Amino acid sequence: QKRADEEAQRARNQWKSTVDGRISALPAHMQKPAKDALALFERGLSNQETVNAKLSELEKKRSDDQAAATRAAQNQWKSTVDGRISALPAHMQKPAKDALALFERGLSNQETVNAKLSELEK
Repeated sequence: QKRADEEAQRARNQWKSTVDGRISALPAHMQKPAKDALALFERGLSNQETVNAKLSELEKKRSDDQAAATRAAQNQWKSTVDGRISALPAHMQKPAKDALALFERGLSNQETVNAKLSELEK
């Protein structure tokens, strides 16, 4: 029985170490609810599954927030690029639009589009 208790304690310590790492990887404003969920577990008022579920929920929110920020930055960049393209003479707009289309299909990156625009703007 003592050995089983020791193994259970070791497993619990390993789980807690993993949870602590997951919590520290969260943005500061998301750490408190995660720590609160862990504190409930440590007081015997919750279980590991509940803590894991809370962490998964917070990690998904972090991922969604990051994706939204990336989309907002890309939209802002695209708006700037669209303005730069429309400021070009008509005969130079097609190569610029082609470069943008490659980016939009995932076949290029922002730096390549910016370089093409800079080349055309000279």
